[in-house]
Amino acid sequence: MEISKIVNANILDMIDNKPYLATLYLKDGYIDQIISQDSIIKDNEALDLEEKWITPGFIDTHSHPTAYGTTKTMVDCSANKISNIDELIQQFKVQKENLYKKGWVMGFGYNEKSLEEQRHPNRFDLDKISEDVAICVMHYSGHMATVNTKALEYMGVSLDDPDPEGGYYERDQNGKVNGVLIEIPATAKLQRALPEAKPEDTIYTMNLAVDDYVKSGITNTSDLLIGSRGYIDYEGVLKFLESPQRIRTRWMLSHELLEQNHNLKNIHANEIEEKLNNISNGMGHLGGVKCFSDGSIQLQTASIRNKYLDGSEAPAPLMSNNKLIDIFK
Repeated sequence: MEISKIVNANILDMIDNKPYLATLYLKDGYIDQIISQDSIIKDNEALDLEEKWITPGFIDTHSHPTAYGTTKTMVDCSANKISNIDELIQQFKVQKENLYKKGWVMGFGYNEKSLEEQRHPNRFDLDKISEDVAICVMHYSGHMATVNTKALEYMGVSLDDPDPEGGYYERDQNGKVNGVLIEIPATAKLQRALPEAKPEDTIYTMNLAVDDYVKSGITNTSDLLIGSRGYIDYEGVLKFLESPQRIRTRWMLSHELLEQNHNLKNIHANEIEEKLNNISNGMGHLGGVKCFSDGSIQLQTASIRNKYLDGSEAPAPLMSNNKLIDIFK
């Protein structure tokens, strides 16, 4: 049923900051008029909010809804679910058959600081889940992952491989790669080895994210990294924006995507903005370019002026300065 009138709503308009009781008239899904009420009214043809609140929607300026939606198809390894590595292993074993996808089972959200062991799970831990299926658990920061031995095999990473520039592999007591991949350059081969995504997948996972965003009062969101899997990410965004929209979106493209893909290499920002805007009926916009020049606060790989809160020394920058792309010139 389409709602055209709401009564007995407490309004907070963020201008005068004085709440008041009101009736709202809606037209084509938008607020057309707001009329103050002196008292509670009865209207059987209207939605009665019974003095509940209506406020402007929240504007999210930095998140990753495409990635967040994808995590909802993974094993939940967040701190409220997992308190130690044994529990993480058991959580995977319980859900492994349901979440198996083309040789992989994925998890997301662990925080080594919240684990009793105070360390990252490694390939020896994850091999207890399976030695035949590739297992990967993404860190809650999104800047690293940990994998089992089978996953390293699929990635083409040998136990004696050197560290990639801008990241590193944790190693065991014998100096062998132990499955812990620190920072984005160390997870690059993982991204390439994962089951190939399709643009249509973005519609499904984005709508999983939008469900939660809208329930939380977010009406405008920003995805600050499109392109980590290459051009397929951008194609997925276009597919999503062609579908019915429930939330306004702003998209930031990775500099690697703009540098390396021939479809976007010499394109002007205005052209991308016009495309996103047109296919979404004004609901989608270009946010800019995402460039990495340092690490992560959560992993304590970011170079900061002082020590971290736990007294740890800040490292030298892991990542080399990337060339910034001015697509607006």
